[in-house]
Amino acid sequence: MIIKTKQIKGEGRGRELGFPTINMIVPDDIHMEEGVYASWFDIDGNIYKSAIHFGAVPTFGQREVTLEAHLIDIIDDNMPYIGENSIELDIVEKIREVENFSDIEDLIIQIDDDVNKARFMLK
Repeated sequence: MIIKTKQIKGEGRGRELGFPTINMIVPDDIHMEEGVYASWFDIDGNIYKSAIHFGAVPTFGQREVTLEAHLIDIIDDNMPYIGENSIELDIVEKIREVENFSDIEDLIIQIDDDVNKARFMLK
């Protein structure tokens, strides 16, 4: 599944947790289940491995559906410049459903596991 979108400003939670993300507009025509996915992230022909979160963020009490990508093995300082450029996501495989974590440490452990699974899926 290919998703075309653009970047928007996020709340910075991913960075605070040690997994910076690029937040994106949720397209009106998106047809996939909420969850975490392995995906290829394409900006101007530069392609990155990514772990995508699509859905509500119940751990932080957020019911609004969001779309964000953590670029795997990219250090925060080396994140690509997006600006007004279009983003294309090539969704490869679902990793898991959206979950509500009562403990932030459990969430961090799960995100780390999700990233490792995505890295393996995108070999």
